[in-house]
Amino acid sequence: MKIGVISDTHGCRDHWAKAYDKFFKDADLIIHSGDVLYHGPRNPMLEDYNPAELAEKINGCSQPVLICKGNCDSEVDQLVLNTPIQSPYVHAFADGRHIVATHGHMVESDEAKEAMALRRIFLSAVMCIIQCWRKGAILCS
Repeated sequence: MKIGVISDTHGCRDHWAKAYDKFFKDADLIIHSGDVLYHGPRNPMLEDYNPAELAEKINGCSQPVLICKGNCDSEVDQLVLNTPIQSPYVHAFADGRHIVATHGHMVESDEAKEAMALRRIFLSAVMCIIQCWRKGAILCS
């Protein structure tokens, strides 16, 4: 099973489109770890900021998309997204593995993340970094 993982799109349709075209086209599942549509008060509004178009792209995916709520996501985002976005955690089961994803802003310590990762694949995205690394059982981006 191929799972696409993304976070912190902050309403930028091109960020989603590039990731989808390069990595997600043939994915069986896409997990978005939060901060989907809104850029937030501390982030600059980028040139491709278009939350309505991004919502259309996400809604139009042929694969299932699971989304957990990030610190920039709000209830109003749910009005344009077909996928629930109100939970700070997303749980999925794939190939016999339990996957837990969160934006990470509510789980701050490495110890808490390690505890959540026991016998699971734990995804956390607390910073807008375009790389992934593995710390024990935690996949960080």
